[in-house]
Amino acid sequence: VNSTSLHLCNTAGITVDLNQYTTGSVQTNNPYWLETSAFPTNQFDAPTGTLDLSLLPNGDYDFAYVLPADTMCVNDTVKVAVRITENPIIAFSSDVVKGCFPLEVEFLNESTSNPNSVVEWNLGDGTVLPNPSIVNHTYTGIDCFDVTLKITADNLCTTTKTVSNMICVDPLPIASFNYNPQQVFSIDPTTNFENTSVLNFQNFWNFDDGSTSQEVNPTHQFPIGQVGNYNVELIVVSDQGCRDTTYRIVIVKDQLLFYVPNTFTPDGDEHNNIFLPIMTAGFSPATYEFYIYNRWGEMIFESKDTAVGWDGTYGGSMVQNGLYTWVLRFKDDD
Repeated sequence: VNSTSLHLCNTAGITVDLNQYTTGSVQTNNPYWLETSAFPTNQFDAPTGTLDLSLLPNGDYDFAYVLPADTMCVNDTVKVAVRITENPIIAFSSDVVKGCFPLEVEFLNESTSNPNSVVEWNLGDGTVLPNPSIVNHTYTGIDCFDVTLKITADNLCTTTKTVSNMICVDPLPIASFNYNPQQVFSIDPTTNFENTSVLNFQNFWNFDDGSTSQEVNPTHQFPIGQVGNYNVELIVVSDQGCRDTTYRIVIVKDQLLFYVPNTFTPDGDEHNNIFLPIMTAGFSPATYEFYIYNRWGEMIFESKDTAVGWDGTYGGSMVQNGLYTWVLRFKDDD
């Protein structure tokens, strides 16, 4: 008795001729094939000895090539055992197929294959992974990517499926802007905004004072007479729905206003007896310094209080009428 063992895949459209495994047998009295499997395939053609492998279920199938003997003698038999492994049936999906950079994608393997099959994902961006069921991946390139899943069952039967351009990653817009003037004062806080964004199909401005705009380059007036730091927000959206956000602080300050008279008359009447700069807005009182010098460069008065001015005296005595030099120092109210 001769025997042969085969391990084959159930590939559609493939047949195997079992006669090739009977080489060496001596055929005398009309030999014939029998399928001796416990669960017959119903795909074996006994007259020709041909087995159709198409979509056969996993299992072991037995076949016998019977050589009838002369009367009263024992028949001889050639046995062929065929083990069938089903080709994997590949199916997979993803939670998203399109999105903005960087794009996080979860892939789900929905294939049918034998346990312990070897699984290989190729995600199209150079990433190859062995995960059998769920794959989480972040795409960091701007492109469309082919995704391939390859499964090998029993180290023999391999099926591969590729979905072209399955995942597409769209670029993000870039939000940015400038504004003028750079120094904004409360007396006229009108500000021109220059949108320098990229891929900005839509523009959404929030000026942090209750006002908004969807213009590309808006002109905005902040509340007149009100100082403050306004956190201006620009959200831009691409034609694919991707968005980016940026912020800039616009500082609205008081206008620097002060006045220094050029004469005064410290004669004791009720008018113009003190020489004092008139400071209104836009300066830092803590930095205020006021000095008076005579013609020889001698300092005869100083004050660091905006409410204290020169009464025309030096050393307790009234100075002579004439020209005197004053120096005023202070810093802007930043």
